[in-house]
Amino acid sequence: MSTYIQQTWQDFSPTAWLERNGDNLVTAIFPDGFSDTNFSIKTFTYTHDRMVLGITAGEKMAVVKAFNGHLKSAVVARYRELSVLTALENTDLIPKVLAYDQKANWILSDFIEGVDLETHINGDNAVFFAHALGKWYAAYTIKVSMHATEEPTNWGDYLNA
Repeated sequence: MSTYIQQTWQDFSPTAWLERNGDNLVTAIFPDGFSDTNFSIKTFTYTHDRMVLGITAGEKMAVVKAFNGHLKSAVVARYRELSVLTALENTDLIPKVLAYDQKANWILSDFIEGVDLETHINGDNAVFFAHALGKWYAAYTIKVSMHATEEPTNWGDYLNA
């Protein structure tokens, strides 16, 4: 591993990242102030270019996905992810985006209980799931165009139409 990547990886550790961004994160989760002492953070995923942290504070649960701002590929990934989340925000397919910080390279979203995709998708079955998702998207596109409406609706209405 190059010295630069080692240095940026250490700078991007969960502890170092939280020291720099923790106050802004707490403010995003609790815009009206934070007084609960029951606060915990769990690392779900941590690599040299991104990390996913679960945050529990009292009854609130959220997920922050942070991207290593030293790496251009990670910043591009954050732009791409934020674009996808923004495009899907009214579909009930994704967790609600609570806040994001372009300068600090993080996205905060609701926590959705359940099994994550990494538990099911691996190198052996990724192509199968990609094909299945493509077929689903093609069917969804046809169904949406057949049932397009100006009326406000939700994902369940499309599936049950």
